[in-house]
Amino acid sequence: MDNKLKTQEEIDDANFPLKDYNKKIFTFSAQELVELQPLEDATKFVQTLLTLGQIAQRAKDNYVGGQVLDRLGIKKSQDSKFNYDLDNNKVIVYEPRLWCSMCDVKRAEFKYQEKIFCKDDIEKIKKEISEKVEVPIDTKVEKKEDKKTINKKK
Repeated sequence: MDNKLKTQEEIDDANFPLKDYNKKIFTFSAQELVELQPLEDATKFVQTLLTLGQIAQRAKDNYVGGQVLDRLGIKKSQDSKFNYDLDNNKVIVYEPRLWCSMCDVKRAEFKYQEKIFCKDDIEKIKKEISEKVEVPIDTKVEKKEDKKTINKKK
């Protein structure tokens, strides 16, 4: 599979097929290029800064999500959410009040036999219960014919 990123022209060629659209290619004048080049450079610079900002944000999130939450004794869970405010020196954590008694990493939503379970684990329990309840049907059972009495009007 080709992992090469497509150019905007390649994307547009796919969206505007030659059977339906005329494709015309023109060139910029020298003056237009002089005026546009600084804007193109600024665009590339800003895109680079945005990319660096995203990388830095992920690094901060990973640090807080790893070291800081570990220090605080916070469970790593998809059901937990954290935010932080460095300017105000705050870490804000939202985590479930009740944890699954089976996996202990997801929010408990269901109760069965005085225990609480997450959605995934209650489904496992349902499956186990249904497997225990299922009894093989004996195919050698003889069929009994129903005899119906027909009342005729006189």
